[in-house]
Amino acid sequence: MKKIFALCLMALLSYAEELSGYYMTHANDKGSHTIVEIFQKDGKYYVYGFGNTDGATTIDTQNPDPKLKGRNLRGAVFVWGLTPDGDEWDNGKIYNNANGKTYDAKMWFDKGELKVKATSWGFGPTFTWKKLSEEEVKPYLQNKPSMEEVIKTIPQK
Repeated sequence: MKKIFALCLMALLSYAEELSGYYMTHANDKGSHTIVEIFQKDGKYYVYGFGNTDGATTIDTQNPDPKLKGRNLRGAVFVWGLTPDGDEWDNGKIYNNANGKTYDAKMWFDKGELKVKATSWGFGPTFTWKKLSEEEVKPYLQNKPSMEEVIKTIPQK
């Protein structure tokens, strides 16, 4: 019985580990994609961006917090608090820098693609992110901040 439990636990943990890695987000209104990393810390998952396919720098112009308004978003966590829930990661938050609002967030895999849902009152869009290979992410890694810098940006609310 203990062996079966251990095998089930290992299977769940290995499945949850699949979420970590590098992804290319959906295209923004200018057709550019953001390169992001999903990482785990203390049993929760977080996402930060560190590159754009068009090479542009993204500044947080819509943030309602005056201390954060105007910051460079490279290395800033914008999805936080996701927890494994069956075959999904749920109970997180996602910040939309285009309008300065924060939404509920969840993620799941569908046919090899990562689906990212941002909702308010249960309604909202679902985006598709593509997992990147080591070769695909290589050109962007020079812009990747240290994990120490990234962790400092995790929202506390």
